Amino acid sequence: MSNLGTQVEDNLQEQELPHVLSAYMHDVRYFSALLRGVSFAKMASVTVMKSGLIVTTEEARTLLGTAYIFADTFDEYTYNPPPQPQPMSQSSSPTPEPEEMNAAFDVNLAVLLECLNILGTAGPTASNLKPNDKAHRFHDLGKGNDEGANEAGSSRRNGRGGAQDGGSGRLDQYFGGGGGKKTGMRLSYAGAGYPLTLLIAEEADGPTATCEVTTFDPEPRLELPFDSDQTALRIILKSSWLRDALSELEPSCEKLTIVGNPPPADGRAPRASAPPRFRLKAVGNWGSTEVRNIT
Repeated sequence: MSNLGTQVEDNLQEQELPHVLSAYMHDVRYFSALLRGVSFAKMASVTVMKSGLIVTTEEARTLLGTAYIFADTFDEYTYNPPPQPQPMSQSSSPTPEPEEMNAAFDVNLAVLLECLNILGTAGPTASNLKPNDKAHRFHDLGKGNDEGANEAGSSRRNGRGGAQDGGSGRLDQYFGGGGGKKTGMRLSYAGAGYPLTLLIAEEADGPTATCEVTTFDPEPRLELPFDSDQTALRIILKSSWLRDALSELEPSCEKLTIVGNPPPADGRAPRASAPPRFRLKAVGNWGSTEVRNIT
């Protein structure tokens, strides 16, 4: 009986411990879109911090994808660091305060994305992309000189696929722009050995679903060194401009080339015949596409 009483007491203590992670957002589409951006691998490592989540995927020890999901992305975000084991020390000297620990676990990213879209309102479907738009949005470089590029730039700003036609085309659909039902999510993680629990709901009186995704001990991931002093190209521009430019490219392209040209020397005005500083070139089944007027 004493063993049974001890087990019940331990269970009550576990229930009283706060969850390591508890978060809520009223629209899960942007969260799902960020995860889809690094979903080229099956498994993902999730690091939980006070400032947010870091989701990392790796492919064949050559490709590393990282999604930073800051705490401000959520409507509610609470992080309770996991308890640290107390060192056994008989020294009378004061023990320095331990640094805040980050929680980490591995999760099946494909399963997590399926759970987020379990109600069918957290991501794009094939029916959202019209096949006829492929030729409609294509600009052939064979039109001569800058004609194709100018048409691409003008249509991006004022016409098809532009910011004025209800949402910048396919990329807005990818990131969840536009109307439609919104899916809320409450996310919780109790700690090592516990599943990642998701409560998905459309409305307060609508359908709801509870999903528990198994978590695993984190595996070591590839670390790619990056030396900022050896940077050859650095471009700062509005993300909406790049989004509109990418919307003009053929979605079936197999290769995307980013071309950067150096700015004019200090004190000199750029020549009229100077090439654009930033261009995008894409080659696909329908031909070649180039977008120049980005900035």
